[in-house]
Amino acid sequence: MGFHAAKIEPNIGRTAAHRSLQTVEVDHDMDHRWPYGESTWRCPATRDEWLFERDILVSRWIDRRTVRRCEEAVSPSNRHVIGVALRATRLKFARGPHTIFDGIMPAGTLHIAGPSQPLAAEFYSPCDFIHFHVSSDYLRNARMLRASGQPGRRLI
Repeated sequence: MGFHAAKIEPNIGRTAAHRSLQTVEVDHDMDHRWPYGESTWRCPATRDEWLFERDILVSRWIDRRTVRRCEEAVSPSNRHVIGVALRATRLKFARGPHTIFDGIMPAGTLHIAGPSQPLAAEFYSPCDFIHFHVSSDYLRNARMLRASGQPGRRLI
């Protein structure tokens, strides 16, 4: 169980060459291949505290069940969570009493949750999501660099 952690300039080519993109199912044993599985929806499965110091952590949630099921999560206080649907799925997203989405979410759909934001989901079909847990400091620094117009290293 763990994360793939990326710093300012990740070497994606090297990562892809050396790590499998094999997926992990929700009810199966999680291994150390990238992207790493989640212990629960939007909650990376890791005991490695040093990974939480990284700018970007990547995890994946795959659930092949076809029955209705509910999941809840709260974004960490220092991170934004960017979710990407990797396959079309029928679901309902809610934040408190407010429904954010209810229907068939197409593959490629993004959802961004800010720090400390609760989110509830009802899934009605199999799903596959990749989650990017991005440090708020990283996003703030990227915004300041862009606003200053300074040339610099690519941040993402």
